[in-house]
Amino acid sequence: MKKIVVLVILLFSTTVMAQNPDPGWTTLRETSITVANGSTNYPYDIFTNGEGNHIIVQEPNALKYYKMKVDGTTLTSTSLETNVSVISPSISGDLTRLYVVYRKSNENFIRTKVSTNGGVSWSSLSTYPPNSNASSIECEFSKDNLHVIYLIGTDVFHSYYNTVVGGWVLTQQIYDDSYTPANPRIAINNAGSVDTVYFTFDKFETHRIKWRRYIVGGSLQALNRMWNTSTYYSINLGLAVDNNYMYYFYKPNVPLYIQGRIQRIWNNDFITTILSNNNTHVNKNFTTRTANNKPYSASWSTLETFPNRIVRMGFNGATTPPSVEYDVIHTQNGLTPVNVVNLSSAGNDIHVVWKDNLGTNNGNNLRYKYYDDIPLPPQNLTVTKSANNHPLLSWINPNPDVSLYKIYRRNACIGDWETDPINSTNNLYYEDLTQSYCTAIPPQQCTYLCNFEYRVTAVDPGPKESGYSNTVSAWLVGGPPQKAGIDEPVVETVFEYSLGQNYPNPFNPTTTINYSIKSAGDVSLKVYDMLGTEVASLVNEMKEAGNYSVNFNAANLSSGLYVYILSTNNFMDTKKLILLK
Repeated sequence: MKKIVVLVILLFSTTVMAQNPDPGWTTLRETSITVANGSTNYPYDIFTNGEGNHIIVQEPNALKYYKMKVDGTTLTSTSLETNVSVISPSISGDLTRLYVVYRKSNENFIRTKVSTNGGVSWSSLSTYPPNSNASSIECEFSKDNLHVIYLIGTDVFHSYYNTVVGGWVLTQQIYDDSYTPANPRIAINNAGSVDTVYFTFDKFETHRIKWRRYIVGGSLQALNRMWNTSTYYSINLGLAVDNNYMYYFYKPNVPLYIQGRIQRIWNNDFITTILSNNNTHVNKNFTTRTANNKPYSASWSTLETFPNRIVRMGFNGATTPPSVEYDVIHTQNGLTPVNVVNLSSAGNDIHVVWKDNLGTNNGNNLRYKYYDDIPLPPQNLTVTKSANNHPLLSWINPNPDVSLYKIYRRNACIGDWETDPINSTNNLYYEDLTQSYCTAIPPQQCTYLCNFEYRVTAVDPGPKESGYSNTVSAWLVGGPPQKAGIDEPVVETVFEYSLGQNYPNPFNPTTTINYSIKSAGDVSLKVYDMLGTEVASLVNEMKEAGNYSVNFNAANLSSGLYVYILSTNNFMDTKKLILLK
């Protein structure tokens, strides 16, 4: 099962901007990433987020990490392990974090590498479980949880690491029987408030595929059998899920090609068959799920409709029964069957890598294309006061192919949003030099106080423009409101409880945190490391209602991920910050 970038905060409008070009596949990119013996060992994996494509490659005595742009250019190349072979490397992550899970062949525990700066540097989590020669390792990251499935002898296990707690929370046995399990796969549905984790594997002696699910914070549910009509043994290949259905792939011993089924989750009913792609070489079928909760898979096809081509399959669970959509990723004269087609998603874009006989370096380099859909809006837009007393906007980018951002503004004294953007930028921040913060406290004492609002869109090379981000507001010094009368009553400013994202983030060593208090009360603003240890107390006193800003100096702390918590009256909010030295 492949990855989807987890969008933790969806505080934006999904309205698509007018006159966007149609989505479609980009041109073929030849990469410089070498995958020797890839047709036999399937030794590469991909995860995509707003910082680019993150690819790991298993070599005979090394594990390599590559960061690749959407034009196929390699930005970073790092050796995660050298002079040792590794087993079952897998990569996942979210908007700001990367995780690589594997086992070194000369060790009997699983290792996990983590990067919080886009693959520039890596650190290690604690190892697990002890004295176990794990194999068939695969990971998925979602909602602050890193989920890992693996084999130990004749048993299937699941472990997960919670980044808020800062440790491995649970290790549980998924299957324990006299039959030997094989080919375990994992899929996650994170569309709800919690993670629901799905596991599939086949029983080696009978090759009957089994599945079960686990709800994080709840129970491990009953073991079920995957539905299929074949009288032949089945080999588990891959799995995708949405809110209602499982989409799974398997390979019978006879005839030897991929078959697919759709099965309803809640009553285990068979729904329909997925047209098979007659590829006799595949031992894994990779899937991903986009931000709109649509699962996808891709593979080499010899279907009558798509002969000798790399084809994407999309599953639309919003229809009854679910529909399966097919489109061609790539076709080329002289192209021989492609054994491994690996894919990931960022937003609603699909990023696909494979190795074929026509690539550069005698066919040993990865080739790459992506499906260019409308970008997602920028995430977590915040506004703070700059050093020059101007509104400073900052946001997080979920799209790796953004070429610029457009800034939109509204003067609440006038009422309407400005039709055209006030400016554009290539950065993840923008300072509005045309406006100044009202510096008086409380703000209603300013002579011509106006509440200005901002929102941002992302534009890719298409050019396709996203919908708007969440809206942020700031009390700024503006001109007198239009149609203001001397008899109009004075409107008292009303504040809300809020905790802003620190800026800059990542930072070194200082950053600014903004927060608002709706009513007077005791205020606590503290910073904790990922083990829950308090490392700084920024505010611990009585505060009146209002907007506040505090600086945090982390010069005495080490690089890493931290959380800060605001609590006052009955309000509490938590956000993360990244110290990068």
